[in-house]
Amino acid sequence: MTLTDKRFVIFKVLSIAFGLLTLLSAFSSCNDRNDLTDNYSVFTYGEGLYGESENDYPIFVSKLGYQGEPSFISNVKQVWWNSSDIIIEQANGSWWIITAIDKTLTEGDMFRGPLSIHQKDSIMLVEKMNTYKMKHQSYE
Repeated sequence: MTLTDKRFVIFKVLSIAFGLLTLLSAFSSCNDRNDLTDNYSVFTYGEGLYGESENDYPIFVSKLGYQGEPSFISNVKQVWWNSSDIIIEQANGSWWIITAIDKTLTEGDMFRGPLSIHQKDSIMLVEKMNTYKMKHQSYE
């Protein structure tokens, strides 16, 4: 069974339309959330669920919001992380360090910040943190 010229053109048009719809749905389903660990994410855009404003993005949040943690850390510039530590640089030059109480980041992690660059460097030196051995994401 062969396709006539008219059927072939219709087939091609439908194939191209289907391909474009597939690409469009793939791009529209992109997420504004970058998961760092099971409990922590950086949102590049959102709907004010954490009490943030449009000017606060990107924001760092704990997904479960344990007591004693900030509701969010605003204006994230860069993040370094591994299974036991997270280092956050904010656009205003402040720093945050989140350290696991146990061996891995989970409930009850220790938040330190906002810190100056000197305070951050001191903590990193004492706790032997090395950003070269950590994953890194820039939000500039």
